[in-house]
Amino acid sequence: MPKVSAHDAALALLATALIFIVLFWRLGTPTFWDPDEAHYAETSREMIATSDWSAPFYNEEPFFDKPVLFHQLQGTAMRLAGDPEFGARLVPALAALGLIGITVWFGMVMVSREVGIVAGLMLAACPGVFGLARYAILDTLFTMLCSAALPVSRSPPCGIDPGCSGWVTSRSRSASRPKAPSPSCSAGWRWCC
Repeated sequence: MPKVSAHDAALALLATALIFIVLFWRLGTPTFWDPDEAHYAETSREMIATSDWSAPFYNEEPFFDKPVLFHQLQGTAMRLAGDPEFGARLVPALAALGLIGITVWFGMVMVSREVGIVAGLMLAACPGVFGLARYAILDTLFTMLCSAALPVSRSPPCGIDPGCSGWVTSRSRSASRPKAPSPSCSAGWRWCC
């Protein structure tokens, strides 16, 4: 196991503190302050009250304006947390944490470990992430899910060298074009013309 220097440990502690403060500190303390936040929380509360996890309702009327997955996740968090404000905001906060993790991973895969860490910390310090991670709406979860699709579409298939088959990634600007594309190539890679 490699030794961790005091400098690296201090930076990791600082990064953890930054992420905790931005995403989770006093998460459930303020009441719902926006009509959308209260609207989505009420929809999730009604889902809990009726035990109907397949169809969201608002004021006992069907509410299909947003994907049911968000209300299912928010309702589960509200049920587990006990505190409606904290539970409703926990899903966006965890989605923001996932978004930061995806950013770090993608930066590490595409460029270097240092770039991934810096990119993740820059995202964590972004005021938009701070605001949306503490706001019980769908936006942060949607952003995280869309961002999770990007690295998947850019990942090379297992055992394939990106430079050998004519497929181009951000790391290689050109590649030799084979006579026919390999059937095992990922759909996320584009052909180099």
